[in-house]
Amino acid sequence: MSIAKRSARMWSGSSKSRGATTHNPYIEQYENLANGIIEAAVDDFRQSWKHIKKCKAKLSDPEIDEKEEQKCKDEIEAAESQMNKIRKFFRSQWYGELTKVDGSYLLKHLEEELV
Repeated sequence: MSIAKRSARMWSGSSKSRGATTHNPYIEQYENLANGIIEAAVDDFRQSWKHIKKCKAKLSDPEIDEKEEQKCKDEIEAAESQMNKIRKFFRSQWYGELTKVDGSYLLKHLEEELV
């Protein structure tokens, strides 16, 4: 399991992490939702990065036609925009409400994983 996936599972509100002995299904459901949101952001970041890499490979083909070249450039721009939105999310207050894991730390390890 990657560092990003493990980090996404570390939630700040876990009753276990606070030493509570009672089980609260509502807290567990909230934790699952928070983890799902973070995991979706991680997955979307990876997919955008892979799409950019694929499009850049197409652009390096000397036989690419103008229409395909423009399509790749547009798709790269859209994927980079998506990645920037995800970076902003990892540094947002809302992200901080979902987990104790530092967003910059998670993002750093995610980017290192992809390089």
